[in-house]
Amino acid sequence: MKLDYKKVGIGLLILAVLTVTIVSLTNDDREEYFNQIELPTNNSVVNSLDRLHYYDTILAVGLDAAGINGVTVVINDLTDAAKNQFSGELKAHIRKFNGVYYLFSGSLSRAEAIQVMAHEIVHIQQYESGKLVYENEQMIWDGEDYTFALEDEYEKRPWERDAFDKQNSVEASILGILY
Repeated sequence: MKLDYKKVGIGLLILAVLTVTIVSLTNDDREEYFNQIELPTNNSVVNSLDRLHYYDTILAVGLDAAGINGVTVVINDLTDAAKNQFSGELKAHIRKFNGVYYLFSGSLSRAEAIQVMAHEIVHIQQYESGKLVYENEQMIWDGEDYTFALEDEYEKRPWERDAFDKQNSVEASILGILY
C-alpha cells in the first residue's frame, strides 16, 4: 500500500484547523488582561491571596481614582464566619481595625472583582470621611447608631445605599485605567 502524502497533508491541515477552532471556542471565557500601568504608591495594599493576584492592582488603582491617600488595606479570604453574619450571598466586606482596612473577599473574576471592590472603596471613603464608623459590633452612620438583625435587608442600610449609588463612578474610573 502506497502512502498518499497529499491526503495525509490535507488531513493534518483539517485536524489543525479543527483544533485551533475548538480551542478558541472554549477560551471565550478567558479574562482580558489589564493594561500595563504604573501602580500608584500613595496607599499600601497587601494581598495575601496569591491565587487572586489582580486584586491588589484593582484596589490600588481604585483607591487612587477615588482620591483616597495614605491608607493601608490588607486583602484576605472571606471566611465562613463572615458569610454567616449576612443574609444572601456575601462577596466581600471591609472593616477598619487600628487604622488598617481589612478587605475580605471570595474568588471573583476580574470583572466581578472590579465591581465589588468599587463598592468596598466607597465604604473606605465613608470610613475616611467619618460618616461610617464600626465600633463595638455597632455601625454608626452619619452620627446615628444602627443595630440590625441578619434578616434586615442589606440594600436598605443607609451606608449600603450610599455605596451602591456611588460604586458605578468608581468602577468606571477603574475600568478606564485598567482597560
